[in-house]
Amino acid sequence: MNEQQILEYIKSRSERDEFFTVSDIKDALGIRSTSSLYRALDYLEQKDLIEREKGKWGGISIKNSKSSGEKQQIGIPLLGIVAAGNPIEAVLVPEQVLVPPDMLKPGFDHFGLEVRGESMIEEHIFEKDKIVVRAAKNAENGDLVVALVDGRDATVKRFRKKGNLIDLIPANKDFQTITVEASRVTIQGTVVGLIRYYKR
Repeated sequence: MNEQQILEYIKSRSERDEFFTVSDIKDALGIRSTSSLYRALDYLEQKDLIEREKGKWGGISIKNSKSSGEKQQIGIPLLGIVAAGNPIEAVLVPEQVLVPPDMLKPGFDHFGLEVRGESMIEEHIFEKDKIVVRAAKNAENGDLVVALVDGRDATVKRFRKKGNLIDLIPANKDFQTITVEASRVTIQGTVVGLIRYYKR
């Protein structure tokens, strides 16, 4: 369960003008903990994505962001740092990064990573950029992935599998492709978005 799934459910019911309750959300998404659901609703309300009418059974609706001129955003966990050069260890940090909802695919978990290194600059991924990753255990040739090498070193590279070997391909002519046995590589997810702040 994540906030994006809850938001999408509320949005779909609201667009059909259907009455629903917190219990309906809980049952539809298979959420076991009522308290965690209320925390997620509190978070969405704090982010001005939904409205709740206090004291009314049901009373949950999508906030009309057009009136405020602000684009809806939702938080995903920022799990650490990933190398775009030589692989480095991912470091867990208790932070979040805000992304537009259309960058996230309902039904999938997403997380953010901050980039270090210059090996992906030809993909326009630069130092201190934050990438949005859709969690996945598998990848197709050509996917931009976050992978663990030997279970500990995280790197972002273009993925290519050839037989029992995997190439992790940089996007910078000054860096070499990492080629390792497939058994040494664990896919963490595919890159689906990029967040860049021009003020460093």
